[in-house]
Amino acid sequence: EKIRIAKKVVVGYVKECIKHPDADKLNVCQVDVGNETLQIVCGAKNVRADQYVPVAKVGAVLGENFKIKKVSEEICKIYTRAKNRCEE
Repeated sequence: EKIRIAKKVVVGYVKECIKHPDADKLNVCQVDVGNETLQIVCGAKNVRADQYVPVAKVGAVLGENFKIKKVSEEICKIYTRAKNRCEE
């Protein structure tokens, strides 16, 4: 049986993972995908630093109506705020 992987789905390495400052069930992760490090907000309970994970990059289509989109720069500031709270 042939396995098909969607375009723009890659393997990433979780470099850092912290709790989201404004949501109990979310994490903010820094994920190395080879040519760049992405900030990814996810709800996976088992995600942690120092592991490899599948990553659907911006533009990946995972289903008929499910396309990965880039979020605004304002949302990306969440990571900085969360990291600062963890270091206090």
